[in-house]
Amino acid sequence: MNKITLKEIRDLAPCYDPDIYLKEDWSGTLVDFLHIEAIPNKDRIWVAVRLMPRFLVDVFAIDCAFASSAYATSDAPASYAASCSYSAADAAADSAYADSASHSASNAYYSSAAASAYYASSTAAAAASSARNQQRENQIDALIMLLEGE
Repeated sequence: MNKITLKEIRDLAPCYDPDIYLKEDWSGTLVDFLHIEAIPNKDRIWVAVRLMPRFLVDVFAIDCAFASSAYATSDAPASYAASCSYSAADAAADSAYADSASHSASNAYYSSAAASAYYASSTAAAAASSARNQQRENQIDALIMLLEGE
């Protein structure tokens, strides 16, 4: 597996300098990066979908869509199911970012029922936030499995 460096992450133009979590001379594999728990889940996913091979990004987006569908049809509380859909849609939109269809993926996400359910009430938002973070942890596990070829 190829090593990545702090410079490569900076070249992606993240919204903040990753040196708040990584030393200037840091280098490691993408899996090593995904294991750094000090970095917020959403930011680890953001970096991963921009640096991993395109075919794995596609597989990850499909996995997110299936996870979203499973929660939507389960007996999980509506706020949890909506949050998982929100998180999966977010990840799918992220994974399409490098694609020419990225704007349509983003538009589909923002117009989705999951997004409206998420913003519907502050109580649901608090529950959804916790569920979304759990779903992002699941997505990080899925990314690691994809990268390790399991």
